[in-house]
Amino acid sequence: MGSSQVTARASELLSAALTERGLVPDPRLVPALQRRARFLGTAEWNRFLRSTPLGIGATHAIQLLGSGYTLVEFLAAPAAARISDRLHACSLGALLNLTIVVCDRLLDMGERVENVLPRSEIPRGGGSSIVTNLMRLYHHRLAERELDNERLASLEKLISQMFDAEIQTVHFGEHLPYPFWLRKCSLPVVLMGLPAWREGKRRASKLYQWHVRWLFRLGRFFGQLDDAVDLEDDLRSGEPNSWRALGREIPPSAVHRIACSASKLLSEWDGFVDKTSESTVFRETFLHILWGSLVPAGLHTHAD
Repeated sequence: MGSSQVTARASELLSAALTERGLVPDPRLVPALQRRARFLGTAEWNRFLRSTPLGIGATHAIQLLGSGYTLVEFLAAPAAARISDRLHACSLGALLNLTIVVCDRLLDMGERVENVLPRSEIPRGGGSSIVTNLMRLYHHRLAERELDNERLASLEKLISQMFDAEIQTVHFGEHLPYPFWLRKCSLPVVLMGLPAWREGKRRASKLYQWHVRWLFRLGRFFGQLDDAVDLEDDLRSGEPNSWRALGREIPPSAVHRIACSASKLLSEWDGFVDKTSESTVFRETFLHILWGSLVPAGLHTHAD
C-alpha cells in the first residue's frame, strides 16, 4: 500500500470515528467561521506584523494568525476571563501559532537549529533570527498583560521548555524521548490557553488546576492525532511519531482511542463553559480545526 493510500485510510478511519461520536462541524457555519478567522487574522497582521520579515507570504501569515486567534477563543473559554484579558490572550496565541509554524518551516528548510533557536536567547526573545524577533514581540505584548511575577515566571519557563523540545526533536530525530515529544505537542496549547488567567492567587483554584491538566491533555491529543495521520510520512522521513512501534498503518484500536479522547475532552469543555451563541462559535471553531488536522502535514500547516 502506497503512502498516499495509507494516509487516506488513516484519515478515513479517523473521520468515521469522529462522525460516529457526533464530533462534526456544522457545514452551514464553516464559510462564516473561515471569514471570521480571516478577518481576525488580518486585524492582527495590520496591527503588529505587516512590516515584519517572516519568510512566508502575507496570506499564509494571516491564515495562521486567524486560526491561532480563534483556537485560543476555544482554549481560554473555561477561564471565564474578562473580555480585555481574553482578547489579549487570543492575540498572544495568534502570534505564538505563527511563530511556531515559522520555526518549523525554517528547520524543515535545513536551517541550523542553533541559528533558528539559540538556547541562551529563547526565554526573553533575544537574538536576531526570525523566530527570536517574533518572540521579542511576543514578550513585549506579554508584558502588557501586567501579570504578577509568579505567573510571568511560569509562562517564561514553559516557553523555554517548548523551544527546548524543538531543539531536542532536531537532535534526537525519530528516537525523541517521550517527555520531549509530549512537551512539543502540549506546551503550544498550554501557552495559548493559560495567558487568559491573570491573577496568581487563582492558581490554587480547582478550575485553574483542571484547566492546566485539560490543556496538556488536549495538546497530547492533537499530537497523537497528527502522528496517526502522518505515520507513513514520518516513518519514511525519520521524524518522531508516537505510533511508530505499531507499524506502517494506524490500527483501528488506536483510532478508537483518539476519537474517545476527543469526545471526552470536548465533553469536559462543555461542562465548564455556559452554552451561548458566542461559545457555540468557539465550539464549532474547534471542530473545524479538528477536522482540518485530518489533512496530512505535507498538505497543510498547523491549525489551518
